[in-house]
Amino acid sequence: MNLTVRDILSLGGLRDASIVAGNGGVNNIVDSISVLEVADSNISKWVLKNELYITSFYAIHTNIEKQKEVIKVLHKSGGCGLVLCHIDMWIKDIDKEIIELCNTIDFPLIVANSEVSYVEILNPIIEKLMKINIDNFQLLLSTQNKLIEQVANKEELEDIFNNISSMFEQEILFLDLDNNCIFSKNTDKNTIKTVEDYLRLNFNTINSECDKFNYCIKNIGQKKKVLYPIKTIGKFYGFVVVGYEEERFEHTLRKIENIAKICTLIYTKKSRIQELEEINIQDYIGDLITWNFRSEEVALKAGLDINWDIVNKTRLMIININSIQENLSSKGVKDIQNYAKKVLYPTLSQEVKYSNPNNLIGFRSDVVFILLHSNNDKIKDKDKASSLGQRILKICNNDFIGSVSIGISNHMEEVTEIPKAYKEATSAAIMGRNLFGENRVVKYNELGFFPLLKDLKFNEDIRVIIDYLLAPLIDYDKVNGTDLIETLKNLLDNNMNISTVAKDMYLHKNTVLYRKNKIIEILNDNPFEMPYTLNYLLALMINSL
Repeated sequence: MNLTVRDILSLGGLRDASIVAGNGGVNNIVDSISVLEVADSNISKWVLKNELYITSFYAIHTNIEKQKEVIKVLHKSGGCGLVLCHIDMWIKDIDKEIIELCNTIDFPLIVANSEVSYVEILNPIIEKLMKINIDNFQLLLSTQNKLIEQVANKEELEDIFNNISSMFEQEILFLDLDNNCIFSKNTDKNTIKTVEDYLRLNFNTINSECDKFNYCIKNIGQKKKVLYPIKTIGKFYGFVVVGYEEERFEHTLRKIENIAKICTLIYTKKSRIQELEEINIQDYIGDLITWNFRSEEVALKAGLDINWDIVNKTRLMIININSIQENLSSKGVKDIQNYAKKVLYPTLSQEVKYSNPNNLIGFRSDVVFILLHSNNDKIKDKDKASSLGQRILKICNNDFIGSVSIGISNHMEEVTEIPKAYKEATSAAIMGRNLFGENRVVKYNELGFFPLLKDLKFNEDIRVIIDYLLAPLIDYDKVNGTDLIETLKNLLDNNMNISTVAKDMYLHKNTVLYRKNKIIEILNDNPFEMPYTLNYLLALMINSL
């Protein structure tokens, strides 16, 4: 006995539903049911034959062409029908073109009662399908009930895997996208390591084979294993791996398929929650540094809503990912951003929280933003900030091929001082990089007069003086392809020591001496004699800030 589209209209949440189009397909067989989350033509890769789909078309409720495209793909790929839910919320009226399309291809379009939930539609149909083929659907119903309960209770991923595995009699492993085992049952450590190493070594071959057949069977450690990918459109999450038993293979495969579906739902939900949390933190950081709040109370409440308690924070630390800022137009910047976000940032977060669980850390574009919790001792707070900055720098130097610049603000008394602290930390990171080089930890108070000098750079009178002092050398370098302005800077920085400058600039001492004399010849004054030296030091310094 097979379940048909006509039959499901008498079950649970579809009892008062109606077929508005595609009546010619009411005898289509229903083997399974699923929620359609993605409204895209790429769903053809995931559509199962004889599967009924439930959707609200919320993502494309105003796009009739997209709706038609999805229906065509579902029909062409073997889907047996489509149930539209929450019709009053998103799609107020079904367009005539949709009705005509479904009638033309005999694809059942069912409109559910707007007050009926997905679960009220899903569970009765799954129960009926189980009665028809208990072996195929026993696991799906049981795990789905547990999944709904566990996700609702926000239980840990390990607990969910444990409950799924308890319904599987043989060994089973769950691996993440890096081919690390995150949960296993009835499997020893040696077997786990053997499977991990095999997947890493043969990942491309396995992935290619799974793309063709949805799974593959491989000899791993002298035993056959079934490898089934956990994935959704455009995203790969890992593998489910179980032992191969020929006499029970079809039964096992059906179970793995259901487990993989459930894992995909879990990972997708977890991924979306994480993405939403990241966006909320990024938005909140943006509001903090501009103080986009009506009052301090509003700022504190907004922080608590995303589990950020900004009370009693003493300093602000900024980690600039220089490699991103310097390569914004480069094709490789995306790879740097992904590495910084997915590999470097988690390690930094662990270190920041280890220093003090109440510290706060967020990642925003090319900057890591850290609020350090107070120990109620200014000297101790300052020392701990410096120590943490050095440990972070060590992590970056060990784990990151690019460069970073770390800036630390002065002490904060109130949360309303966060915008000021952000400017201080940013100035310390950027100006510290210009003054002392990359991969340094710089505290704002170490900059001394330099922040004030930077402000002078945009003063019109100061610009006139700087141009008067430096323009002759800059113009000479442009015309003759020389490097006199850099030579002047190096000579002043090194107290006119010819040998040191020659070594730093990879030049012969006679060349440096020639350039020094040429500089004196071109300029109106001798920059190597006081008081002119001070003028040129200031001009070069302000110009570089």
